[in-house]
Amino acid sequence: MITFEEAIRIVDGQTQAIGKEIALTALRGRVLAGDVHAAFDSPPFDNSAVDGYGRRAEDLGKEALPLCGSVQAGDDGRLVVPGGAAVRILTGAPVPPGVAAVSMQEDCVESDGIVRFREASEPGDNIRAAGSDFRKGDLLLRQGTRLNSAGCGLLASAGVTAVEVTTRPRITILTTGNELVEPEKALAAGQIYNSNAVALQEFLRSLSARVHLRHCPDDPEAILTEAAISLERDDVLVTCGGVSVGSYDFVKDVFAAAGIVQRFWGVAIKPGKPLYFGTCGHALVFGLPGNPVSALVTSYLFVRPALLKLQGHPDPWGRPRQARFEGSARKKPGRLEFLRGDLSPEGLVREAGEQGSHQLAALAVANCLIHFPAEATKLMDGDLVQVTPLDW
Repeated sequence: MITFEEAIRIVDGQTQAIGKEIALTALRGRVLAGDVHAAFDSPPFDNSAVDGYGRRAEDLGKEALPLCGSVQAGDDGRLVVPGGAAVRILTGAPVPPGVAAVSMQEDCVESDGIVRFREASEPGDNIRAAGSDFRKGDLLLRQGTRLNSAGCGLLASAGVTAVEVTTRPRITILTTGNELVEPEKALAAGQIYNSNAVALQEFLRSLSARVHLRHCPDDPEAILTEAAISLERDDVLVTCGGVSVGSYDFVKDVFAAAGIVQRFWGVAIKPGKPLYFGTCGHALVFGLPGNPVSALVTSYLFVRPALLKLQGHPDPWGRPRQARFEGSARKKPGRLEFLRGDLSPEGLVREAGEQGSHQLAALAVANCLIHFPAEATKLMDGDLVQVTPLDW
């Protein structure tokens, strides 16, 4: 077995960005292939931050003024407000020329066309100045940014309808095992549901991968056929199950027959010890263990960063953070263990539940993985530990 750190170095060294394209829609999760600059000021005009009443600078000290009109969002902002008058103005409406401040309607009383002001105002109050969000030419988002919902909104606010992004990786998830059936079918004796297919598909799609999902029984020829199709078409092949040392664990031998170059098999971690990684031409190949927790944890620790790097993410591997452990835990020395954890906002972390490699319940509610060092045998209350936050 190799160490966790060595396995990371090997996967990282074999992974390169795969290209770029222009995207118009479905941008969330995509990685920018170039910087994005603003084409105009935003907001493009001074506008009101509240519903209220606007006054010129020379009238800010007056307690009552007659109304001369109103402005709402979408108006052209050409209304002229003379000295000695106030204007009704709604949130988002353009501020007429000469209006220096807007008083909130809660601080005003309007009656018979006269507005009385109960609070003093200063120039600029409740006015969102043109260009206060960004200016023409400003850098909005850097190359390598993975777009979240706010980033998509920023692009829309800047009128950006097409951006250059890195190409979405093509990936096949190939689950194996005679015992697996799809969740919509009734279970026969000795069968279990194929939860790995559902979980991995949802997870990898969330990383902007174009996912093909396939399943094979424990049949080397069938597995080889599916692997060959994927290696011709995809950037990544992920298999699930069949990589350990059992009598029906054929996947490693199938990989060799398919011409895949083994980079490592076996990592000193728990869960995920029998993890396989190889390459075939441009394609990356991950052989994940079949136990549900092992499959998801190794996909998070290895497949996720590889997919991000394929898409040009500047820091795909991230860095663990530190926390204080609550409780106690024990293990044998020799392997780095990843405990499913519950990390509090105060930086305290505890085990999230049962830690068996088949027990998904704890992983479903965990928000981090606690690093239990390889040669350590116990964690005690108050120990400083490293944690990897989970963002599925």
